[in-house]
Parts: sequence; C-alpha cells; structure tokens
Amino acid sequence: MRKIFENEEIAAYSDKDYLSKEGRYLKFEDGSEIDLYDYTITNYGKGEIDLVYLPQQPIQDDLVSKKILVGSYKSLYCSGGNVNIKILKSDVDDEYITVQGTEDFFNSLQIVENRGALNIYTKPNRDTVVIGEVWINGKRQKPESDPFYGEIIIYKSNMETFTIDTNGKGSVHSEVPIGVLDTKISGSFSMDLIEVEEAKVRISGSGDVKFGTLLNDSEFNISGSGKVIIQNGKANKIYANVSGSGDIIAMIPVNEAYLDLTGSGNIVIDQVVKFSREKRGGSGYIKVLRRG
Repeated sequence: MRKIFENEEIAAYSDKDYLSKEGRYLKFEDGSEIDLYDYTITNYGKGEIDLVYLPQQPIQDDLVSKKILVGSYKSLYCSGGNVNIKILKSDVDDEYITVQGTEDFFNSLQIVENRGALNIYTKPNRDTVVIGEVWINGKRQKPESDPFYGEIIIYKSNMETFTIDTNGKGSVHSEVPIGVLDTKISGSFSMDLIEVEEAKVRISGSGDVKFGTLLNDSEFNISGSGKVIIQNGKANKIYANVSGSGDIIAMIPVNEAYLDLTGSGNIVIDQVVKFSREKRGGSGYIKVLRRG
C-alpha cells in the first residue's frame, strides 16, 4: 500500500485508486472514502484502506528543535524512553536527524555513530504509573505536558537492522523497510512499522507492535497485556508465546507455527500451510483460521 494522505494525527495508506480530498472526505474511484472528522472508513470492493495514528506532541511551549549531524549509517539502536521516533521515507539518506524536545530531554540525550551504526540513548521512564493514549468520545486527546518530552525524525531509504530497548512510554513510526528488527519493550511503548523482513519482539507490559508487512521467520513473546498485529506478508516459521492477557494476531500464511499460550490472552494465525504445534493453559484461545 502507498501513503495517500497525512496530517498531524494520521497517515492514510491504500492500494486503491485515490481520487482527491473533498472537504472532510478522502475519495476513491470505487466510491470508498475516509471521513477525516471521525476517521470512519467506508470501503467498497477489492483493496484495503488503513489509517495509522501518528505520535502526538504534548501541548507545551518549551520545545526546541535542532538538526544534528550523525553521518552515514545502516543500522539503528535506541535505548531508553520518553521519546517519539519517526523514520520517514526518503530516496536519499539524510546525514542529519531532526530532534525536537525540552531542555531536560536534550540534556539526557546521547547520540553516537560507530562503524555504520547510529546509537541513540534517551532517559528511561522510571514512573510506577505510565499513562498511554487517552480517548474520549472516539477522539484521541493531546498528551499532557512532559518535562522530558522529545521527538526524533530520521530520513532513510531503508534500514538494515533496528534494535530497540525501551522502558516506559513513547513510540516508533517507520515508513521504511527494515531488514532485521530486535525489540524489547517494557511499559506502554508502541511501534507501527510499514515493512519488516524478520523480527524478534519481546513485550513486558502493555506495549504494542503493528506490522504492515512481515516477510520472514519471526519470534514474538508477550508477558502482560501487550499486543502484536501482523496485517500482511508471509513467513516460513512463526514462534508465538503469550503469558497473561496479551494478543498475537498474524493475518498471514505461515508454513510452521509454534504457539504457546498461558492465561487469558489470544493467538490467531490466518493460515498454517504445513503444521502447527500448540500448547494452551488458561481461558485464552489459540485459533488457526485456515489450514493447508
């Protein structure tokens, strides 16, 4: 799918033939539309329409923006929390990154380029209570002001490897293909990734990871109420383990699925071509929608 529209709140993707924006509506040739007031999608016929909710800035006037020279790199490593990261598609890799944040955020920020890898360190979130997104009457609310808030914008054509170890709140929004993803989430951190070749995801808490497309063998472990969603793609092998009330939903065909569930969570696989090995304990369920 390609991006057809973006504003401060959402990005819209579709493989349909897009016509134009008419007032509050995005119109498609087959009569489908998106209502930009409440983000209702009306979809006719073949093809998909997807909305991605972008990271939001808190309402505060103490944010400073800087461009930082980081050089050339193929891999990205991020550690910490209290940060929104946007990896935006660009035909030419930018040797600068744009950083916006408070003075305290900049004081705690460390950026190191080493042998083709860009390492970004931010302050971990040590709060015992972390408030994620708040929705009222179907509308997402602006986050409260945060003395450690920061946002990092990266322009790349692709990313060979992306390793992230987070604690607390924050988000990643990536519009570029990622070769290998290795992620460890503690807290309410969220990730929205357009395409990943192979992934290893460990979630402890209420974090969530959404894949637009997944293309190869991957492993997912959830302890708590986290969530993994795979919308498109394929895989030879999938390893999925849920302990608690979390969910793993893979709407893709896989040759082999190794599924382990303990608690009230759920594991759903769209299609298993060859075989699955399943182990379940608790009130949750493992469901394979199609076989063969």
